[in-house]
Amino acid sequence: MQQNRHNDALSERASPSLVPSGTGVSPLNDLKVDLKTTRRRLRDERAGHKEAMKLVHDATFRSIQDGLIPIFEALESFSTDALKAFEGVQGYVMPSLIEGL
Repeated sequence: MQQNRHNDALSERASPSLVPSGTGVSPLNDLKVDLKTTRRRLRDERAGHKEAMKLVHDATFRSIQDGLIPIFEALESFSTDALKAFEGVQGYVMPSLIEGL
């Protein structure tokens, strides 16, 4: 029974009468105006959403760049220090090896 009421309500909205409303404008024309308004609002919302997504993307990109720069600088520093340490070890000869010669 509740389903029937729901279907009746849908059919009433889907098939408006062409009898003028109290304003002298037919319900069909009212629906066309509502449709135009809704489409305009949808277009505006989509444009706003697109702009918001662009701002989020740009902010994320800048954040990643700002976060990666110190990481790579630290990696460069570590690599330089490790290379210097390796060169120091490579030039070092253990005294026990010299005695064996």
